[in-house]
Amino acid sequence: MFGGVIFWCLLVALILFYQSNFFSSINNSGYSVNVWCSSFECGFIGHSVKINNFGIGFFLILVFFVLFDLEISLLLNVAFQNEFFSNGLYYAGFVIVLAVGFFVEVCFGYIGWSS
Repeated sequence: MFGGVIFWCLLVALILFYQSNFFSSINNSGYSVNVWCSSFECGFIGHSVKINNFGIGFFLILVFFVLFDLEISLLLNVAFQNEFFSNGLYYAGFVIVLAVGFFVEVCFGYIGWSS
Protein backbone atom coordinates (compact mmCIF):
# COMPACT_ATOMS: atom_id res chain seq x y z
CA MET A 1 0.00 0.00 0.00
CA PHE A 2 2.71 2.43 1.02
CA GLY A 3 4.81 1.43 -1.99
CA GLY A 4 1.91 2.31 -4.30
CA VAL A 5 1.58 5.75 -2.73
CA ILE A 6 5.31 6.36 -3.15
CA PHE A 7 5.11 5.20 -6.78
CA TRP A 8 2.25 7.58 -7.63
CA CYS A 9 3.92 10.49 -5.83
CA LEU A 10 7.13 9.92 -7.79
CA LEU A 11 5.18 9.59 -11.04
CA VAL A 12 3.33 12.88 -10.43
CA ALA A 13 6.59 14.60 -9.47
CA LEU A 14 8.24 13.34 -12.66
CA ILE A 15 5.33 14.56 -14.80
CA LEU A 16 5.35 17.98 -13.12
CA PHE A 17 9.12 18.24 -13.58
CA TYR A 18 8.79 17.36 -17.26
CA GLN A 19 5.98 19.89 -17.75
CA SER A 20 7.96 22.68 -16.08
CA ASN A 21 9.87 23.38 -19.34
CA PHE A 22 13.19 22.54 -17.69
CA PHE A 23 14.32 20.50 -20.68
CA SER A 24 13.28 23.13 -23.22
CA SER A 25 15.27 25.83 -21.42
CA ILE A 26 18.41 23.71 -21.68
CA ASN A 27 18.11 23.03 -25.41
CA ASN A 28 16.87 26.27 -26.96
CA SER A 29 17.34 25.81 -30.70
CA GLY A 30 16.31 29.25 -31.92
CA TYR A 31 12.54 29.16 -31.56
CA SER A 32 10.39 30.50 -28.82
CA VAL A 33 9.30 28.04 -26.16
CA ASN A 34 5.97 29.84 -25.86
CA VAL A 35 4.97 28.91 -29.41
CA TRP A 36 3.41 25.72 -28.03
CA CYS A 37 1.36 27.69 -25.49
CA SER A 38 -0.49 29.78 -28.05
CA SER A 39 -4.21 29.36 -28.55
CA PHE A 40 -3.70 28.86 -32.28
CA GLU A 41 -2.84 25.24 -31.55
CA CYS A 42 -6.49 24.76 -30.60
CA GLY A 43 -7.63 26.02 -34.00
CA PHE A 44 -8.49 29.62 -33.22
CA ILE A 45 -6.79 32.85 -32.29
CA GLY A 46 -8.34 33.77 -28.96
CA HIS A 47 -6.54 37.00 -28.15
CA SER A 48 -7.81 38.96 -31.16
CA VAL A 49 -11.51 38.03 -31.03
CA LYS A 50 -13.46 38.92 -27.89
CA ILE A 51 -16.86 37.31 -28.49
CA ASN A 52 -18.68 35.48 -25.71
CA ASN A 53 -20.57 32.62 -27.34
CA PHE A 54 -21.30 30.80 -24.10
CA GLY A 55 -24.99 30.18 -23.63
CA ILE A 56 -26.86 29.57 -20.40
CA GLY A 57 -28.81 26.78 -22.09
CA PHE A 58 -25.62 24.86 -22.74
CA PHE A 59 -24.57 25.33 -19.12
CA LEU A 60 -27.94 24.08 -17.81
CA ILE A 61 -27.76 20.99 -20.00
CA LEU A 62 -24.24 20.36 -18.74
CA VAL A 63 -25.31 20.66 -15.10
CA PHE A 64 -28.35 18.43 -15.64
CA PHE A 65 -26.22 15.82 -17.37
CA VAL A 66 -23.76 15.72 -14.47
CA LEU A 67 -26.55 15.49 -11.89
CA PHE A 68 -28.47 12.76 -13.70
CA ASP A 69 -25.27 10.85 -14.43
CA LEU A 70 -24.39 10.92 -10.74
CA GLU A 71 -27.89 9.82 -9.77
CA ILE A 72 -27.89 6.96 -12.26
CA SER A 73 -24.49 5.77 -11.07
CA LEU A 74 -25.76 5.77 -7.48
CA LEU A 75 -28.92 3.88 -8.43
CA LEU A 76 -27.04 1.20 -10.39
CA ASN A 77 -25.12 0.18 -7.26
CA VAL A 78 -28.29 -0.56 -5.30
CA ALA A 79 -28.49 -4.15 -6.55
CA PHE A 80 -24.89 -4.91 -5.59
CA GLN A 81 -24.93 -3.45 -2.09
CA ASN A 82 -27.02 -6.28 -0.56
CA GLU A 83 -28.41 -3.80 1.93
CA PHE A 84 -31.43 -2.68 -0.06
CA PHE A 85 -33.98 -3.92 2.45
CA SER A 86 -32.33 -2.28 5.44
CA ASN A 87 -31.88 1.03 3.58
CA GLY A 88 -34.98 0.83 1.39
CA LEU A 89 -36.49 3.98 2.87
CA TYR A 90 -33.40 6.00 1.97
CA TYR A 91 -33.39 4.69 -1.59
CA ALA A 92 -37.10 5.43 -1.96
CA GLY A 93 -36.48 8.97 -0.69
CA PHE A 94 -33.63 9.34 -3.16
CA VAL A 95 -35.85 8.29 -6.07
CA ILE A 96 -38.63 10.64 -4.89
CA VAL A 97 -36.22 13.60 -4.71
CA LEU A 98 -34.95 12.65 -8.17
CA ALA A 99 -38.48 12.53 -9.60
CA VAL A 100 -39.55 15.81 -7.94
CA GLY A 101 -36.42 17.54 -9.25
CA PHE A 102 -37.11 16.26 -12.75
CA PHE A 103 -40.73 17.45 -12.69
CA VAL A 104 -39.69 20.88 -11.37
CA GLU A 105 -37.20 21.20 -14.24
CA VAL A 106 -39.92 20.30 -16.75
CA CYS A 107 -42.49 22.67 -15.19
CA PHE A 108 -40.09 25.64 -15.14
CA GLY A 109 -39.17 24.99 -18.76
CA TYR A 110 -35.53 24.06 -18.24
CA ILE A 111 -36.15 20.87 -20.21
CA GLY A 112 -38.18 21.15 -23.39
CA TRP A 113 -39.51 18.17 -25.31
CA SER A 114 -39.97 19.99 -28.63
CA SER A 115 -37.15 20.92 -30.97
